[in-house]
Amino acid sequence: MTVLSSVRAYVSGESFWSKAQKEAVIHLNIYARTHDESDYQKFLKAADVTLGDKVAGTQLQSITPDYEIAIQGFIRGKNDPDDVQGMISLFRLFQHTSLLEPSIKHLTHADRLMGEILDLASALNQHISSGQATPSSVYPIIKQINKVSIELTPIQDAFSNSMSEASRKAQLLIAIIMLIVTIMLMSLGILFTRKLVKRKIANLDEIKSNEERWQFALEGAREGVWDWDITTDRVVRSARWCEIFGYEQNEITPTATAGRELVHPDDLARQLEDMQAYLQGKTSVYESEYRILCKDGSWKWALSRGMIISKDKHGKPTRMIGTHGDISARKNDEDKMFRLAHFDSVTNLPNRVLFADRFQQMIKASERDAQQITLLFLDLDHFKEVNDTLGHEMGDLLLQEAAKRLQECVRAHDTVARMGGDEFTVILNNIDSNMNADSVAQKILNMLTQPYLLRGHLTYITASIGISIYPNDGKEVDVLLKNADQAMYAAKDKGRNCYHYFTASMQADALQRMQLSNDLRAGLAGKQLFLDYQPIVNLKTGAIEKAEALIRWQHPVHGLVSPMEFIPIAEHTGLIVEIGDWVFSEAIAQLIKWRSTTPDFQISINRSPVQFRASVKQQLNWVEQLQAHNLPGDSFCIEITEGLLLDAREAVVNQLNNYRDAGIQLSIDDFGTGYSSLAYLRKFNIDFVKIDKSFTANISDGSSDMALCEAIIVMAHKLGKKVVAEGIETQAQLDLLVAAGCDFGQGYLFSKPVSVSAFEKIGAQNIQSVAET
Repeated sequence: MTVLSSVRAYVSGESFWSKAQKEAVIHLNIYARTHDESDYQKFLKAADVTLGDKVAGTQLQSITPDYEIAIQGFIRGKNDPDDVQGMISLFRLFQHTSLLEPSIKHLTHADRLMGEILDLASALNQHISSGQATPSSVYPIIKQINKVSIELTPIQDAFSNSMSEASRKAQLLIAIIMLIVTIMLMSLGILFTRKLVKRKIANLDEIKSNEERWQFALEGAREGVWDWDITTDRVVRSARWCEIFGYEQNEITPTATAGRELVHPDDLARQLEDMQAYLQGKTSVYESEYRILCKDGSWKWALSRGMIISKDKHGKPTRMIGTHGDISARKNDEDKMFRLAHFDSVTNLPNRVLFADRFQQMIKASERDAQQITLLFLDLDHFKEVNDTLGHEMGDLLLQEAAKRLQECVRAHDTVARMGGDEFTVILNNIDSNMNADSVAQKILNMLTQPYLLRGHLTYITASIGISIYPNDGKEVDVLLKNADQAMYAAKDKGRNCYHYFTASMQADALQRMQLSNDLRAGLAGKQLFLDYQPIVNLKTGAIEKAEALIRWQHPVHGLVSPMEFIPIAEHTGLIVEIGDWVFSEAIAQLIKWRSTTPDFQISINRSPVQFRASVKQQLNWVEQLQAHNLPGDSFCIEITEGLLLDAREAVVNQLNNYRDAGIQLSIDDFGTGYSSLAYLRKFNIDFVKIDKSFTANISDGSSDMALCEAIIVMAHKLGKKVVAEGIETQAQLDLLVAAGCDFGQGYLFSKPVSVSAFEKIGAQNIQSVAET
């Protein structure tokens, strides 16, 4: 029994050694970030526990050991003083036998690796003490320390396994001795009374079963014991097992099936796989780590170990005995170690190590699915100036805020990582077009240029972004990262606060879009934009009562640029907000002139969803502008899309309500091409419904498009709305729409979009053809 106690003492000592080693490495990681000498002293204190066991082991392996030094070494290693003498005796008696020799080899290997950590820690301390340490110079040392620490985990587990095997062998030796004693007692019993022998034989199976449970309980000290009858599925769980997980005795149904219901769903498949592998002889031992549901609803990590103790005549396992040990503390330590090794301590973003791992996994998945991956490499422009003027603490606050903004710009399954310093990366998975990548990059630039309020200090910063794409620009993480880095510097060369593609072909496309965007901004300032107006005719009177303002761009080099080409770019870059305000201001000036002769004249203006979703502080207040010019609200009609109403967030709804309250009229453009929901017509009190030209272009008497137009007109009138038909190009189309009761018409039959002077000439004429019909 002393042998078993000593074996258990070694197992317990290993847990103290393992905990001290992990704490030491955690303190080193903290020291690498803080450079605080107190953190290094905490490391030395934790490491001293491991050195104590090493001193004891070294003495006991010598020919003439100093037992006093060995005793002090074990005590220094946090071992119970009452167990030390037994540990020394066990070591000296069995160190060259199969009982302890494997464990001693693992212990020696662990001491050697811990020695490497101590040497690396000393080098780290000297480097930091020199005052020349930087994050990039410290990183290789701490990376090597973490690598060695990770190597120690399987060695520690191997030591525990070998000590468990030693315990099993010692247990077997005791069992043999007990069997001999039992046989002697049985022989004596036969001499005294045959009746007593029969009674002994009748109870032999129960006695043997109890003995095995008791023996295994000795081996599983401080762990919960389970005994599984595989044939019946019945399980006996010890009181200690119930205590660990918070259950009353017999509260859990005594079956393995009931036990599996307590296993965490994410771990169940692995636990079953480990058990089946052992029962089928694929592994020599059963060992599995998984979470078990406690009575209070929490989860505890458990290490389950077990062995087959009986088989049937065919060799099929019929019974197992095993233990559950609470390893939650170790798992928490491992989680801390993982975070230290894989996440940036300032921003909590994935670091370079985790970035590379995730990128590699995405590349493997992309090889199967033939999907492209876009990598954005960005650098904060002039970040050093923030650190130099406001200090590193304020710089860290800026990095944290920048990290949050980056995460807001991407989807949940994309990856944002901090590579170090002021460099970040973004991995965009399954981006289906360059325009979408451009959109994300521009969104990031816009977000990062917003002011940063750092403890009362208002700070501004921009970013330069380089873009590479898998597999076009490379198939390896390092290659794609290098190419994106090069593209990022190209963006800096172009003046910063922009993005740049790596490949020549993509770069040419990106440059063209960027150039057009820059030209558009210059065109707005250089008065290259102008408005044309298209008449909207009252189909009952033939009078031109309204006009739609349509923006045009006369590029100095490319000539007239189609709105289909530059409006999407303006929306992607956010320039549409400024352009929209310019259109409104120009339309106000023109409306004042026209209403002087036609008091009820109205102008319609298209308003992009981007304008509705932009901050109201960054754009003109159209209601106030109308009031400032003494114009009534109904002098303007704002045309919106059905898609805007589908995504009517609070800010959009508030703006629509404000326009409604001010008397500004609302029109749904291109009605019939989207969701065409009647609920939205009622909810937002829409004034006009515009039938899309795709319907009016194909109408004929009895056609389905004509039936649809008639239905829209009837429905709108029932709801108190008026109808405008777009794209009227022939007299036949006009006649059918007038007959259907359409209120207003717009199209080339009346006039194409024209300049102000041309529009005024048209307005002076009477459209008799309409009135006559």
